[in-house]
Amino acid sequence: AAVAEEVVARLQRAGLVDDRSFAEAWVAQRGAGRRSIGRGRLAAELLRRGVERETVSASVEQLDAQREREAAMSLARERASRMG
Repeated sequence: AAVAEEVVARLQRAGLVDDRSFAEAWVAQRGAGRRSIGRGRLAAELLRRGVERETVSASVEQLDAQREREAAMSLARERASRMG
């Protein structure tokens, strides 16, 4: 375990392990576009991937609440139209 911790620390110092950058990129990719997902699901996905809660919170705050509502309404309309 000590060896693994040292390797991770060395990678972090080299800038090769950066949870903040990963989380921000994840939110930007998964939280935008036609198939965007909401803050709760994004947060859950990041937490499952081992990102610290504080980093997750800061990253999902990037999502604009209005854009999130619009995406949810668009998805609801799309699904409702399929139902007839």
